[in-house]
Order: sequence, then C-alpha cells, then structure tokens
Amino acid sequence: AAPEYRSEQGKIQSLSQQMEKLRQHYRKVEKQDIPASQTAFEKQWQQWGASGLAALRVQLLKREEELRRKEQEDTERSRAERRAEQLRKNDNAVMDSGVLKAVVTGYGEAPMPGNGEMTCYLLLHNRNGEYTLWGNELEKYRTRIFERVDLMRDRSGYICDRSEIGQHPPLQRVYSSATFEQLLTQVCQTWPQYTRNLRQPKTWPESFCLGEDRQPAMPSLAARKVDFTQGRLPPTLMPVM
Repeated sequence: AAPEYRSEQGKIQSLSQQMEKLRQHYRKVEKQDIPASQTAFEKQWQQWGASGLAALRVQLLKREEELRRKEQEDTERSRAERRAEQLRKNDNAVMDSGVLKAVVTGYGEAPMPGNGEMTCYLLLHNRNGEYTLWGNELEKYRTRIFERVDLMRDRSGYICDRSEIGQHPPLQRVYSSATFEQLLTQVCQTWPQYTRNLRQPKTWPESFCLGEDRQPAMPSLAARKVDFTQGRLPPTLMPVM
C-alpha cells in the first residue's frame, strides 16, 4: 500500500480503539443506570463520530480526486506521445502501389517529416495498420473523421477520391461453386500438412460473390460472372480461402 494509505489505516485503527473504549464506558454506564452519564456519553459519541468520519471522508475524496487527475494526465501524455510518433511517419509511398482503403482517425497541420514545412496530414487506419499521409490536398477530408475513404493518386500526383467508388456491380465477381471446389482441391494438394483435417461442406451454394475487397458480398444483378473451372485459378481467390 502507498504511504498515505498506511497513514489512513493507522488513523482508522486509532479511531477503532477509541470507539472500543467508549463502548466499554457505555457498558459501565448502562450497568450503573445513570441517565445523566449515559446522555453525556451519547452526545460525546455522536459529536466525535460525526467529526471523525467527516474528516476521513474529506481526505479520501481528496485522494481519489488526485488519482483521477493523475490518470487523466497520463492518458493525455500517452495520447500526445502516440500522436507525435505518428507524425514522424510519412506513408505517402503506399499510394504509389494502388488504392488505399482506410478510416480517417485524425487530421491536422504539422511540420512534414523531411522538409519541415507546415503541411496538412491525415491519419488513417485499416486492417493492415496505421498510415500518415501528407499533403495540403488532404484538407478536404478533415470533416470525415471515423469515416472510410478510398484514396488514390491522380495523374498530377495529388491524392484524390477513387473515381469508380460507388460502381459496385463492375467491381463484384460471382464465382461458381465448381470454382471454389477446384480451389479447395488445389489448396489441399499444395499444403497437405495444414489441410489434413479440413472438412468440405456437405452442400455447396450455387455461387459465391466477392466484392472489390475480396470479401463475401451480396451479388447484384450487374455483377460480373466469372468461372474458372479450367486451367490455372486466379491468385485473387487465395486470400479468401
């Protein structure tokens, strides 16, 4: 226990001893049946108990407030250190490899790593980790905190919204169950040590639909129907398995 708590424990023990002495005195008074002494004792008991407990309560509330304030300061300091660490990164290079899908978790203006110029930054998060993008063109995304964005570079090198976002039918693909059965067979042949106890479903659905992020999706009427029952399977199916 902390020193201040041990001090409080000592006070409580001292108060308990005084209470026990008062109880013993009360028993003597009760046996002697002296109304005046009993009344004086009860009055003394009430005054002492009220003042002692009130003072102890004030001390405990003060200590609790100090601990709460310290915890809040630690949280704010940790948050500031985390933000400073994020602002030391520059992940603009990930935009050169394609579209970045992520949720906006922060926005602001700070010295850009490398040149030190005051530049807008955007903090993003997805399943692969956290990213810090830099560029004054990111200012238009400052109102999209905790919203998903799909970003890419245009021909001039600036970051912009992906133009085909919202055109889900062309980006969806429907695969037949035969395609998935063939894929499962290929996986079992390639990694037998991991698929030894793999059980296939008793009944297969007629088809499977995958969205642009290669996750299961509800098929739309205009989704592309693709069938790979002959030859080599597309590598885009492997992460699904």
